[in-house]
Amino acid sequence: MHFLKRVSFLLISSLFLFSCGKEADELDLIVAPEFEVKYSFFAAGHTYGNPAVPSFGLYEPFMNAVPYINQNENIDFGALTGDIVIWSNIRRWDSVLFDLTKFIMPVKTIPGNHDRDYDFYNYIDSLGYSSFLHKGDLFIQLNPKQWTIKGDQLNFLRENIEQHKNNVNNIFIFVHELLWWSPKNSYNKITINYHGRYRDSTNYWTTVEPFLDSVRNDVYLIAGDVGGTDYSDPYMYHQDGNIHYVASGMGGAVADNFIIIDVLIDGSVRFNIMDIMSGEPINLGGFENYQLPN
Repeated sequence: MHFLKRVSFLLISSLFLFSCGKEADELDLIVAPEFEVKYSFFAAGHTYGNPAVPSFGLYEPFMNAVPYINQNENIDFGALTGDIVIWSNIRRWDSVLFDLTKFIMPVKTIPGNHDRDYDFYNYIDSLGYSSFLHKGDLFIQLNPKQWTIKGDQLNFLRENIEQHKNNVNNIFIFVHELLWWSPKNSYNKITINYHGRYRDSTNYWTTVEPFLDSVRNDVYLIAGDVGGTDYSDPYMYHQDGNIHYVASGMGGAVADNFIIIDVLIDGSVRFNIMDIMSGEPINLGGFENYQLPN
């Protein structure tokens, strides 16, 4: 209903000005404040790229998008959602860190299954999970072990959300694996990069989801374990109550992509799927028409 009211107001205002002989460029000035972007960030999964021909540093088609990203004045930071290197060693990480210097904004690094060993922790973070506040929203980076969030990390997740839930609008949670995925639920038609032997051991639905479902905030889980092969799905989205499940990735050279997330003045969130197959990124729009595979 609020959306219809906004559209009606904009339409009436536009018609009024048009009838008064205003020029088209003056009509462009009519922008409802709630539709303005407060800030943006990007999320990119599986950025080591093609498993058959892995990159030193970040995937070349993604690096070709860096000038485009840097020119977007709304983007405050980015997040690499796991599988940043194919082998976690000094040579690979040095190449990644060199590539990260080409971004003019901070870029967060979230561990994937290829990243998790002592070299990753020496380069990035001793725990692999952390949180921060940004312009009225809470961001949490997680490092699930064997598709499971437990112990100190589970306490960290709960305590951060409990502490900030009444003072923030949205909660964004970065992970690598699609923890909500199972061969036994409605997400089983999503073809992910790798589920291994841990796919049935996740405690997401028994422990994590009930807690996330209990808060009033919109919660966005953003993963990066798709798109790495020519047979895996390039992205997915599904909303279940207040929880939004999002994944994107690259490397399969079929529909390589990353996503730019716009947070608007009114706190709503808008997704932009950025295709990187042809050099200059192409905005494919959001997930409005996305349907889970049957």
